[in-house]
Amino acid sequence: MMADGEYADLDGDGYEESYIEDTDDDGYADFVSSDADGDGYDDFAMADTTGDGNFDTAVADYDGDGYVDTVGVDYDGDGDLDTFGEDTDGDGDIDVYVDDIDDDF
Repeated sequence: MMADGEYADLDGDGYEESYIEDTDDDGYADFVSSDADGDGYDDFAMADTTGDGNFDTAVADYDGDGYVDTVGVDYDGDGDLDTFGEDTDGDGDIDVYVDDIDDDF
């Protein structure tokens, strides 16, 4: 069983770049984040906000500035992305936003 709020050094460099949390104590990770480049900002994070055992929300910081560059959400748990947003110019604001709540794409 996983401990709540567990930090991990996955690449063995002495820096704990990953964080794993089991918020509902079911033995599965509900939140995961990683600072892969060691700059102190998480490069990506994923969350299971519904408790169904699947990650339904993901964010990524590609340029290491501490701001989210992309966000994706699967609201209904069907495995298809329902909302996607991207900051294309690095100003911290979402520039591209796609919403497909009714799965008609």
